Amino acid sequence: QEKGDWYRFMARLPGTEGSRYYLRPRGGGGIIAETGGAVQGLFGIGGGRHVTTWPSPPRFRHHVVMAKAPSEGEPERRVENLRETSGESALGDVLIARRHDAYRALPLIVTGQDLLPPGPEDVPNEVLEGLSDRLTRFSISDFHRAALAQLDAISAKVPVADLGKIRFLTVTDSGAWWQHEADANRPALEGQYQLILRPGAHHLIVAAPGYMFAQDDLGQPTQAAALNRAEMEAYALEADLARESWTCPLLYLAERDGDVIRATFKSDDGLVLDPADPFGAGSAAGFALAGTEAGIASVEIASDDPGAVLIRTNGVLTASAGADSLRLDYAIGGPARVQSVENFPPACGALRDHWQAPAPDGSTLHRWALPGSLELR
Repeated sequence: QEKGDWYRFMARLPGTEGSRYYLRPRGGGGIIAETGGAVQGLFGIGGGRHVTTWPSPPRFRHHVVMAKAPSEGEPERRVENLRETSGESALGDVLIARRHDAYRALPLIVTGQDLLPPGPEDVPNEVLEGLSDRLTRFSISDFHRAALAQLDAISAKVPVADLGKIRFLTVTDSGAWWQHEADANRPALEGQYQLILRPGAHHLIVAAPGYMFAQDDLGQPTQAAALNRAEMEAYALEADLARESWTCPLLYLAERDGDVIRATFKSDDGLVLDPADPFGAGSAAGFALAGTEAGIASVEIASDDPGAVLIRTNGVLTASAGADSLRLDYAIGGPARVQSVENFPPACGALRDHWQAPAPDGSTLHRWALPGSLELR
C-alpha cells in the first residue's frame, strides 16, 4: 500500500519481530517497523571506547534503526537499517527485547553517534571538540566546566518541545587497562565525579562505573562487556522512566577520627565489600589516601551504618610535605597491570550494593560504586 511518502506492507522479515506491518520510504532507504506512539531517540557522544561496534545487526533490526545525516547534495535525511551494533543500538535492542518479552507494544528507536553540536561562544572550541578523548589534559574544574558546557550546548540545540525531556545517560569512563597512575587519572575521574555531584539543570543518569566492563588489549570494550553495559544502561533508564531511584553508591562524606576514616556513601541499598574482588582492586578495595605517607590497613562496612565504610590507616595521618590537603580516593588509581587479552581498568574498586541481575554472558551484574575523591574532614 502507498501511504504518503512510504510503502506499507506486511511481511515476516529476518529478525525477531515476526509477522507485522513495515514501512519503506518511496525514495529509498531502510525498512522500519510500523509502530504507534512517539519515536524514541538514543544518540551518543564519546571517544574510542564509546564508539566501538561489532559486525552483527540488532536482533530487532527494524525497530532499532539509524538516522544518518545527509551528505552534501542530498535533499533529506534517510533512515537506514544497521549492519553492525554499537553501544546505542545495543541499548535500544535491550529495551525492545524487554518489552517484547513482556508482550508490550514495541516502539521505533532511532540511534546515532557522535552528536557534537557547537558549544557556546564563551567556551573555546578546542575544549568542546573531542571532549571524551582530550579532557585528561585539563584540570578538574576545566573538565567540569567543559562537560557542563557540552550538555548546555546539546540542550540548546535539541527542540525539547517536540522531543520531550532530555535524559543524559552515562557510564563513568575509568580509562584503559594501562592507565594506572592516580595523578594522571585524577582530572578526568574527579571531573566526572564533580559532574555527577553538580550536573546543573540537566537530568543526568549514571548507569554504572566503567571499571566493571572488560577490555581487550587495545583498551576497547569486549563484545560481552558492551552487551553488559547495555543491560546496565537499560536498567538505569527504565528505573528513571518509572520514577524509581537508581543510584550507584557515591562517596559524599569522608570524616577522620584519629587513625579511622568513615566514608559515607549515597546508596539505594546497603553496601557490600565483595570478597571475590573481581576487578583486582586489592586489599584496600579500591580506596587510597592522597597527600599523606600513611597507607590503609583495613576496610570494613560500618556496623552502625550499612551505607558507610570504616577505613583504618597503618600510619600517622599527617600531610606530606607540599600537600595541600588529605584526600580519600575511591577507584582513582591502582597497581600497574600487564598487557592482557581481557582486563579491567586499574582505577577500580570492590564496593557495591546488594542489587544484582543476570548478565547476557551468564555472569551476574552488580551496581558497583562510582569513582570519587573527597578531602578528609
